[in-house]
Amino acid sequence: MGSRGTGRHDAPPASCAVGVFKAARVGRGGIIALSILRSVSMPSLMLDIALSAEQLRAVYQGHANRIMLRSRDGRRVSLPAHHLRPFLTHEGVHGSFVLDFSPDGELLALRRLA
Repeated sequence: MGSRGTGRHDAPPASCAVGVFKAARVGRGGIIALSILRSVSMPSLMLDIALSAEQLRAVYQGHANRIMLRSRDGRRVSLPAHHLRPFLTHEGVHGSFVLDFSPDGELLALRRLA
């Protein structure tokens, strides 16, 4: 397909999975299409988090369930607080992290950078 006057092209963005289809024979001459996905690159955001245990107290007292953060590139991120639990210490949550997303924008993982 073309750009239809919008200035956009139908090529997939660099941060999505691209489906490659292969035909395979099944049974008595039937053909089935098999989809093989290869990831071009997963959308992600880098975050530097420095939250003290005191700052997280409202979350664990039930007064809040989301944490507002700013990514390294300046975007605001509203992160569900339960994603921070694996990284919580007596001092709070501190470190550099990566948020991985699906091409549809669904949060897949929060990873601490080494």
